Parts: sequence; C-alpha cells; structure tokens
Amino acid sequence: MILRRFDLSPYRQRIVLNVFTGAVIVSVAFALAGLTWRLGGHADVGAITVPPVRTAAPVPDLGPALALAPFGRAGADADSATPTTLQLTLKGIVFARPAELSIAYIQSGSEAMKPLKVGEAVGGATISAIQINRVILNNGGRSEFLAFPDPFAKPGAMPAAGAATVAPVAPAGNAVTAAPPPAPTSATPEAMLQRLGATPTDGGYRIGAGAPQGLQQGDVIQQLNGSPLTSPDAARAAIAGAQASGTAQIQILRNGRSVTVTVPMR
Repeated sequence: MILRRFDLSPYRQRIVLNVFTGAVIVSVAFALAGLTWRLGGHADVGAITVPPVRTAAPVPDLGPALALAPFGRAGADADSATPTTLQLTLKGIVFARPAELSIAYIQSGSEAMKPLKVGEAVGGATISAIQINRVILNNGGRSEFLAFPDPFAKPGAMPAAGAATVAPVAPAGNAVTAAPPPAPTSATPEAMLQRLGATPTDGGYRIGAGAPQGLQQGDVIQQLNGSPLTSPDAARAAIAGAQASGTAQIQILRNGRSVTVTVPMR
C-alpha cells in the first residue's frame, strides 16, 4: 500500500521533472546574479579582486661603483706608450684574467730569459701592464712598450733609420751600373707554411722544425685569429689576414691541451 502511494502516472512524472528542472534553473540564475553583483564591486564580502600590477624595480646606478674600477683601470699611459729603447727582447706572453696572473717572458741583453709579472723590474724599468701582444713599461716616468720581434726578419736586411746610402765610386774610364736593391716583399702564405715546416693534419697544421718564438715543434695550429684552418684555402686566407694585421692570435693543440699564443707576423 505504501509503495503504491509513490507510483506516479506519466503525467505526474512530467510535472515533477518540470518542477525539478525549473528549480535547478532558478538556482543557477541566482548564483550567476550573485557572482555578477560581486564582480561589479557592490558587495563587501566575497568580492573578487584583481592583484595590482607590479611596477618595474628601479635600475640601480652603477656609475659610482664602476668609477672605483674594481676590475682594473686602463690607464692613458698604455695608449700613449712609445717603443722602448732598452735592450730587452719579448719572448712570450701568457695572457690571463685577472692581470695579476699574466706572465711575460723577457730577455735582458745577454742574460737568460725570465718570467716576469706586473710590478716587477727588468732592464731598469718596471712592468706596469701585460697586454695580449705587448708589455707596457714604466721607464723613469715614461710609458714605453715592448713588442714581439719579427721572427722572420734577417739581421742587416734593412738599413738603420737615417743612414745614408753611398753609391760605389768607379775608376775613371770604367762605367759601372749598380743594380738597384730588390724591393722588400712580404712572405706569401705558402712560403710561411713552408718556413714553419707545417704539414696538414686532422684539425689544422702541425708545426715542424721551423717553429718561431712561442710555438714548438709538434704543435697543431687549429685557429688563426679565430679562423679555423680546415683546408689549404682557409689557411692561406687566415695567414694573409694575419700578415695584414701584423700579429696573430694562434690557437694550438699542445700535448692534448688547447693553448692560445700571440706572435708577430711581420
């Protein structure tokens, strides 16, 4: 009997379903209306707030800190330095950062070559800076620089500056025509490689018995002024560019380690 009381006819079932659906619609509409009210800022409780936009942090002024030169100061003396007249020969440079770790190998006169650092004395001058291809000296308050010698220069090939050229005097009655001296020519890239005894190998060129100052026999030249020597054409182009600049930063492979040295090319 009790179960029969809950038996609904199809008509009553439709009525119950419509009432339930209407109640759900009214509930959803009421919730949406409340949410719209809160979004409009008309309710103190439960209002949705958007976090404020963060302003960019002010950029600190690094001028006072940089004025203290925490990484060293490039003095104007290095720019106005003149070639030194001291009897010194620059044999090699190990350039490093910080500058205190750099080492210059210098020979004074006939003495043995010595490794020197910034602040040490040599030949009556004091080393004030070691750059990648030269050494700045303080010689009695004057700023002078010591650069690499030309490894391919021949002694006596060029006359001293200001020396007069005296023409030979021939005896009377004998006409002698003196041939003009040959014009100096720069070594070609092929002649440079031949003088070094360089032979192609994997990754570059291997130096032979003609290694100049700063290089050793067996070193493999991998790059020249940043240009890899991957082919003969690339090697000729890199050597020609280095000859035009006067110096070359050579990356070599020595005993399994990569080393960068600076050598003169003129």
